[in-house]
Amino acid sequence: MSTPERRLHLVQFIGGAQGVYDSWADPTERTLAYYQRVAQHAEKEGLLSLFIADNSMLLRDGDLSTLGALEPITLFSALAAVTERIGLIATVSTTYWEPYNLARLVATLDQLSDGRAGWNAVTSFRGEQNFGFGDIPDPETRYARATEFVEVVLKLWDSWSPAAIKTDTGGARAYSDGAQIRDIEHVGPHFSVRGALDVPRSKQGRPLLAQAGASDLGRRLGATYADLIYTAEPTWDSASEFVRGLRSHAAAAGRPNGLPAILTGLNSTFASTTEEGERLKWQKVEAYGVERAVQTLSRHLGDADLTGIDLDDAIPAERLPDVASVRRRQGRFGVLAHLATEERRPLREMLFAGVHWGHWTEVGDPGQIADRVQARYEAHLTDAITVGTPQDETQRDVLWQEFVPELVRRGLFEPGYRGRTLRENLFGARTDAEGS
Repeated sequence: MSTPERRLHLVQFIGGAQGVYDSWADPTERTLAYYQRVAQHAEKEGLLSLFIADNSMLLRDGDLSTLGALEPITLFSALAAVTERIGLIATVSTTYWEPYNLARLVATLDQLSDGRAGWNAVTSFRGEQNFGFGDIPDPETRYARATEFVEVVLKLWDSWSPAAIKTDTGGARAYSDGAQIRDIEHVGPHFSVRGALDVPRSKQGRPLLAQAGASDLGRRLGATYADLIYTAEPTWDSASEFVRGLRSHAAAAGRPNGLPAILTGLNSTFASTTEEGERLKWQKVEAYGVERAVQTLSRHLGDADLTGIDLDDAIPAERLPDVASVRRRQGRFGVLAHLATEERRPLREMLFAGVHWGHWTEVGDPGQIADRVQARYEAHLTDAITVGTPQDETQRDVLWQEFVPELVRRGLFEPGYRGRTLRENLFGARTDAEGS
């Protein structure tokens, strides 16, 4: 794969309260007009893509997503009509979907958007009661299914060769050449899919494949197949360990150097002093609800008992379960458990981390946060970062009027697009080697 000049990419979280961290409190911000404004502003700023995290259930215990969320592919189909260059990466579960349906829907979005669609593959850590499961399958079972699921989807997306669409000699009529469309004839432990897909290839060849999974099983899956890995590593050390493991798996799978690209979830709190930053962080926890924050953190930590712990004390290690017994989000559990027991972060700080799902969080003025982003980028610990949509007008103004321009000033972020498709904008010119 050719290597274009490296640049830092910015990705806009949109939809789902997990991604739009500070706008969760206003349920009216779920209209098409709202999403259109966010999408068009992100495109105006030259961001690589929109990104939707998704769940398969409605929670009623105080989690952010209690307010509800829209189905990602449907929403992106609407946003494709009012944007031209920005990518559209939707999260869809491999545990609760079937490969053919998923491949068809995302390929359709890819056609409607002229090659701007991506699929973020997740195994899901909840929602089993909505799909006939008595209990959620263990991580090994979920990832075995996910691996075959991804393999089938990629086969389906590649079932149309680049030469499948022909034009007559005058160029006035297009038609498909059946000899260039092949059945995949997949038979495996989890799926039996004849194929071929009934949706032709798009301008980018096939949709971009993203993957989110911090556990070793998740890393292996992403390293083998994904174009882009989404991760939430909160510290330099955890990011370094994650990248070492990912690159090792990718090399073993024969991937080109630098693949997959790494997208890191970043939550920034802009403040001129440390004291102001801590006040704003706790203000977010209070707005969320302290009791709810404890419930959320407990769930991230394998339903750990957090009762009776003073806000300024660390969580005792004996309160946490062994990672092997955690059936949901082992990777995220590991990240937060490390902060709690190895770094001895006080409960107050852990609640903030829990509200933000263990994502990389930074507090400081725009220059200080840009310093930390630049350090990770130049160390090749990330290729892209997320930005949210702060509800607080002051924070939003600092994000777009100071922080992003500071990244531009440093030559890290270059607004605009170098191609028409998501793949081109992320990697440069398309190559057959990467499924284009």
